[in-house]
Amino acid sequence: MSKRRVKLPGGFSESKWFVIRYSSDKELSPPLTSSQLEDEETGETGEEKEFKVGDQVQAPWNGVMYQGKIEFESDSKDECLKYTDSKKKTKKRRAHVPAKKTAADVEDADAILKKSKKEKNEKKKKIEAAQKHTAITTAEELFKCSFLTASHTTNDKH
Repeated sequence: MSKRRVKLPGGFSESKWFVIRYSSDKELSPPLTSSQLEDEETGETGEEKEFKVGDQVQAPWNGVMYQGKIEFESDSKDECLKYTDSKKKTKKRRAHVPAKKTAADVEDADAILKKSKKEKNEKKKKIEAAQKHTAITTAEELFKCSFLTASHTTNDKH
C-alpha cells in the first residue's frame, strides 16, 4: 500500500517560509509561514493568497502585527535563518566601516584633534607645575625640619 501525496497550490501550502523587513525599524523578522502574513491592502492571509518577494504585508512581532515587506522566500526554514544571520553579520560589518569623509569633515576633525591636544598639554603642564610646587614645598619643609633638628643637637652639646 503506497502513500498518496496531495500537492497544494503555492498559496495554500505551509511549505513556504518568508523573512520580512519591518517598515518601522528596518529589522528582519524571524522565519514566518504564509499563514502568519496578511496582505497590507486586502487583509488576505497566506491561506487565501500566494505571497512573493516584494509584497507589502502585515507580519507579527511579539503578537502584534506590523507593516513590512517580504525580503526573502524559501521552501526551507533553515534557509531563511541563514539569510537573516548573513544580513545581521553584514549589518555589523557595515557598522564598523567609516562613512566617506569630505575635506570639511577632515578639517573639522583636525581642528578638534589640535584643540584636544592643546587642552591635554595645558592640563599636563598644570599638573607638572603643581607637582613641582609640591616637591619644592616638601623639600623646604624637610630642610627646615633638618635645620631645626641640627640646631637642637648643637644646642644640646653646649
